[in-house]
Amino acid sequence: MTIAALIISTLSLLMVIFIGLAVTELLRSAVADAKEGDDYTKAFDLPEAAFQARPSQLGLPGDLDAERGRLILFISPLCRVCKLIGEELSGSGAQDGLTVVATAGSRSELEAWMGRLALPYPVVIDDDARLANRLGIEGSPAVIGIANGGFAFGAYLGGVSALHRVLKDRNRFAEGRTSRHDHPHEDAH
Repeated sequence: MTIAALIISTLSLLMVIFIGLAVTELLRSAVADAKEGDDYTKAFDLPEAAFQARPSQLGLPGDLDAERGRLILFISPLCRVCKLIGEELSGSGAQDGLTVVATAGSRSELEAWMGRLALPYPVVIDDDARLANRLGIEGSPAVIGIANGGFAFGAYLGGVSALHRVLKDRNRFAEGRTSRHDHPHEDAH
């Protein structure tokens, strides 16, 4: 083997090691971010039909028609962040004002997931994603705010800490803010 070939071989090996370390660091960072939760929300516009309907008219329980300041959380077992949110909610005490919608899976799969989590919240199974589609939800985790018995806003959540922030601020919109422009903490991410 010539010196040039030896140098090329060594450089190639170092490059493979460097790329491996960089990928490992990126994966470790992504897992850490998911565990800590990205503290952002990304608002989305609810369809016009949502502003003209009561929650029960779109498939939610009728008792939500009279709610002030309730959050409807959409989570899916296919979503890594949703799984972390589910585990967090499972381990925490119940907070007033939250209903969980399990979506994007078979009824039996969603019921089993919710059973394992044993959430201390009302749970709605949206196995055909009809409810999520009616509300314009294109991904999860997502939260819909209800104020004065009507839909107030929609937002995608970046992680567990974003959910905690929205839960903490839910009283802000409970006092009647139902404009499509009243979104909780929309961040520019």
